[in-house]
Amino acid sequence: MQRGGVLASVLAAMLAGAGASGADAAGAQLVPPLQGAHFGMTSSAWKALPVPTGADSTAAPICWSDKRPIRIPGYRPSAQEARTDLTTCAYVSRYGKDVFADSVPLDPRYRATSLRLLFDQGRLSQETFRASVDAYSDVMTLLTRRFGKPTATVRDSFLTSVGRIDRVRHSWRLGSGRVTLVDPSIDPTQLAVDIALAPDTGPVRRLAPSGR
Repeated sequence: MQRGGVLASVLAAMLAGAGASGADAAGAQLVPPLQGAHFGMTSSAWKALPVPTGADSTAAPICWSDKRPIRIPGYRPSAQEARTDLTTCAYVSRYGKDVFADSVPLDPRYRATSLRLLFDQGRLSQETFRASVDAYSDVMTLLTRRFGKPTATVRDSFLTSVGRIDRVRHSWRLGSGRVTLVDPSIDPTQLAVDIALAPDTGPVRRLAPSGR
């Protein structure tokens, strides 16, 4: 299926002032906000942006696909990330020969870790990140300000080595995408956020969330 026309029409609907809802128009920007970054931009345009204020002094943008495999501690590329038309990008820091995934400020109190941006056929279509479970209220505030109240909330529990832990999943269904917040993720100390340009059933293939 040709993606260019679909993506262009989705972005037009998101960014058209009178024709888009406030949530959709706001959804064109990333969470946490990265200066100048927005859904639909190219990976080369993203790499040309300034590194976010508050990132490590050695932080730099880097992208990889199955044609240019790269090992980054804490990153396990999914089957979707390994597709030739999908590119994953992140900010990383280098110390000698070692490469580490960098974090960026989420707000004045917390940081977003494991931030990944997925480019489908060259266009930014999805972002995922994690944060401390202590940041739950701050993350919910950011998301509800951007997208409104969740359209669905599911509460369950899962078994860990220290016993069963309660979990909450919030989801937002937008006219041109969806957002999920899982607290905690498979790591009991971290929550996970997943923001995609198009709904699960749409034409945009999405990154399999690492936090579920």
